[in-house]
Amino acid sequence: MASPSSHPRDPLHGITLETIVKELVAKHGWEEMASRIPVRCFQFDPSVSSSLTFLRKTPWARKRVEEWFIAENRTNGASREYLSSLRLTLPRVEGPVFVLDAATVEQGITAAKASPRRRIIMQLHRSDTEGVQRMLNFMQRGSYARPHCHPSPENIETVTVLQGSVGFFLFEATGTVRCAHRLEAGNPASCLVDIEPGVWHTLVPLANDTVVLEIKRGPYRAETDKAFADWSPDEGSVEASGYLEQLESHFERLELGAEVGRDRAR
Repeated sequence: MASPSSHPRDPLHGITLETIVKELVAKHGWEEMASRIPVRCFQFDPSVSSSLTFLRKTPWARKRVEEWFIAENRTNGASREYLSSLRLTLPRVEGPVFVLDAATVEQGITAAKASPRRRIIMQLHRSDTEGVQRMLNFMQRGSYARPHCHPSPENIETVTVLQGSVGFFLFEATGTVRCAHRLEAGNPASCLVDIEPGVWHTLVPLANDTVVLEIKRGPYRAETDKAFADWSPDEGSVEASGYLEQLESHFERLELGAEVGRDRAR
C-alpha cells in the first residue's frame, strides 16, 4: 500500500490514494468517474483495487484524480489539517498476525475524537480482494452513520461490540423504525448482530470510546458495498444532527422508563 504524502505543505498530507478513490466513488459512482477521467480502470469492470494499481503506475491519471479530490474539498482555502481530517481509515494492518492491544485501542479512540465524523475505521484485512473483510470501528457519541443496506448477495455482515455500546436500528423500506437493540460489550446475550443483505440498518454509538468489530464477506467493491436510504439525511447535512438525536432519544426514553419502573418498585 502506498504511503500517504508526508510533505507538510502538501494539501493531501495524511490522505492516502485509497481513501481518495473510495471517497470519490462513494460520492459520484464509477460512471461519473469514467466520464470525467476516461481510463479503462474506471470504464470496464471497475474496482478500487484495479484503479489503485493503474493510478500508481500512471502519474498523469493519478494527478487528475487527486486534483479533483482537492477541488471538491477546498472550501474558503481549506487547510491541510482540514483535508487530513477527512480520512476514513487508519493505516491498514500489515503482517501475518494482528493482536489487538491497549495501544491500538487508544490510537483508534484518539483518531475518532479528532475526526469530524466522530469515528474511524481500522482495516484488519490486508487487501480489498480478500474473501473476508474485517475492520475495527472506533466511535464517539455524536457520530452519524447514514442508514443503509448492503445490496449484493455477498454482503453478509456481523457486528460485535468489543467496548462501549451502540444502538442497532432496523428500518422498513419507508424509513419507519422496525426495531432497535442496545448492544453492549461484556454481555454475550446482547453484544452481536448478524445481518443479511438488503436489510436497512444503522449503528448509533451510545457511549464514547466505543469499539466495534465488523466482519463482511468480500471482496470489497465500493460501488456495490452499500446503498444509502433516500429517506435519511446525508452525512454532514444540517438535518443529520436532528435525525441522530431522534434515534438517540429512542434509547433515552427506554432508560427513563426503566428508572420510573425501579422507583415504583421501591
